[in-house]
Amino acid sequence: MIRSWHTLSGRSTMPSRFMENITFGLTSSAQLFERLLRGPRPDIAFMTTWPLFAQNLNSFVLSLWRIPIVSGVLDVYPESLIDKGMVRPDGVPARVMRTLDRIHLHRCTKVFTLAPGMVDLLHRTRDLPQEKLEFVNNYVDAAPFQVPLDTTAFRKQRGIPENAFVAMFAGALTLSAGLMLYVEAAERLRNQPCIRIVLVGDGPSRAELEREIETRRLTNIQVVSPLRPSEVPEVQAAADVLLLSLTGNMTNSAAPSKQVSYMMSGKPVAASVPPESYPAQVLTESESGFVLPPEDCVSVATLLEDLKPKRELLRRMGENARRYALANFSREAVLPRLVEIVESAAR
Repeated sequence: MIRSWHTLSGRSTMPSRFMENITFGLTSSAQLFERLLRGPRPDIAFMTTWPLFAQNLNSFVLSLWRIPIVSGVLDVYPESLIDKGMVRPDGVPARVMRTLDRIHLHRCTKVFTLAPGMVDLLHRTRDLPQEKLEFVNNYVDAAPFQVPLDTTAFRKQRGIPENAFVAMFAGALTLSAGLMLYVEAAERLRNQPCIRIVLVGDGPSRAELEREIETRRLTNIQVVSPLRPSEVPEVQAAADVLLLSLTGNMTNSAAPSKQVSYMMSGKPVAASVPPESYPAQVLTESESGFVLPPEDCVSVATLLEDLKPKRELLRRMGENARRYALANFSREAVLPRLVEIVESAAR
């Protein structure tokens, strides 16, 4: 393990994230170059670092030694930024990012993504042959979700009534998650105090969400921060249904890793995503949740009202979710596939 210095992004802005990326890319690629000069030469490189500059700098160094690269694409840039409205599709930044991404990906022997739609996107827009692209499910360690958990502790800590129906979003409070959807849904459920929407986590959207909740004087929705990784299983265990949402076409350029954690918790998922997206396909195939029109607060509010008395249905769907997650999203299920991809690239 070699530690690389880089700047930290205290606030998620384009300049601060750029500096994180470029400083890590410069230091890590310099360290890599030095390491390769001293030898021995590795058989393969497995890369899941920041796009676009850090990836390119490191893959350039590796290409000088003709070392095969297996690269993971967790988010596609600039498409994910375009979907967030942060860059224009035809602008110079988008064209530069797409060029950098294409250069890096063409250096790689194998490229794996976390959603089938991302495979199709890279094939169409980066001119990558299908045989270079692989789809691998995201995965989590199932063990923390399988121990007995106190489903009431989080509610007691946060003053949530034991008999309340809790719909929870747990994860990064980002622009791409489209979390104003749940503030709007809470507005419509104002006269349903027994339904509580809880947004757990931190991120660039947190201040705006808290401001909107206060301005609208909503008492049926709250933001809880922070959310430490070790707390995720117990926090999610306090929910009756878990909420998933992505804005625009984000499901084509990013994979919502929280869905894996949600399903591992044994809870049904209410997903506001396009019906043709991979998250929607998983919920439909596993019979473990509900697919709602994206950015439609009326559908969210209506579903929560409808689900409140249906505890048995929720229990069955939660069991389906955990069963499917263990079979498809556990470390034991996914790692052999990753190993197979790495070995095939090394041959």
